[in-house]
Amino acid sequence: MTQAQPRTERPLRAQARGVDRLLPLAWAVTLALFVAGCALPAISIEAWFIQTEEVSVTRAVLSLFREGHLGLALVIAIFAGLVPLAKMAALAVLWRHPRPAARGFGRALELTGRLGKWAMLDVFVLALVVFAVQSQGLASALVLPGAYCFAGAALLSMVVTYRLQALARPAGDSAAGEVTGP
Repeated sequence: MTQAQPRTERPLRAQARGVDRLLPLAWAVTLALFVAGCALPAISIEAWFIQTEEVSVTRAVLSLFREGHLGLALVIAIFAGLVPLAKMAALAVLWRHPRPAARGFGRALELTGRLGKWAMLDVFVLALVVFAVQSQGLASALVLPGAYCFAGAALLSMVVTYRLQALARPAGDSAAGEVTGP
């Protein structure tokens, strides 16, 4: 895969036009959605119509640590917490980087895009958990606001990443997200 070369030596924030000027706001909303997605209950499981338990991502990781499932707790903490945070930090640095033409900038932007794909894996796993619980017939599961916030953060971070990649492409590259007429 070829690495996109930045348009100029100006920071991406200086190259932004139109809706791309809202990328810092989109980044802030992504961060807020991510924090809410980790803190708010993401799933409610009701067993035997008696016991209902609401679980957030943070609570699930802490419970797994307390119950001695360190490996699983670490995997969830890394992929549901640290990877998305690392991606958001990288997006902020890349947006403000003074020299997008610097060596390694394109590679860093490409890696940031790849990191984002892992965030949707958590949303998929949550959907599988809901499906598995529902299909057993012994319990019911309900998706709560935390799951929607988490999914929204993952999707919005993909949009921000895509727009940064489009800004970093050469001006004549048709894959840069610009509409070209016939």
